[in-house]
This record gives sequence, C-alpha cells and structure tokens, in this order.
Amino acid sequence: MRKKTYDDDDGRVVADMSGVEHQPLLIPRFRRKDETEASPEQQPMSREDRNVILRGAIGASLLIGGVFIAAGALVIWIMTMVL
Repeated sequence: MRKKTYDDDDGRVVADMSGVEHQPLLIPRFRRKDETEASPEQQPMSREDRNVILRGAIGASLLIGGVFIAAGALVIWIMTMVL
C-alpha cells in the first residue's frame, strides 16, 4: 500500500505516535507500576480520607441531580398551570 501525499503537508509532527502500541481487543494488558516509580512524598490515603472524598463526590452528584429534578418538576408545574 502506497503512502498518501498531501499538498498542504509541511512535514511537522503534531503528535508523535511512534511509542503507542496496539491495544488488544479481547484481553487488555494492564501494566503494573513498580513501587520505585511512585513518588516518595506521596503517601497512601487513609480510610477516613477516602471516605471523606467519597462522601463529597456523592453529595455533589446528588445535589446536581436534585437541581435537575427540581427544574423538571418546575417545568411540569408551569406546563400544567398554563394548559
């Protein structure tokens, strides 16, 4: 198969994709990080820290969902009042 040539190609590389490997479709390969690669100043989170982060994320998502439900209820209420 011949390589395509384009008139507007100036030869610059936008993103070097030479190090990207093909990902298998059926059985993905996950690379494990060595313990030496982790930064020494980064310490593992405690259980309480994880719970605080989880509660904050769930609270934020429930708040956003509540706003959408309230807006939908308001639209339905306005539509029933108009008709």
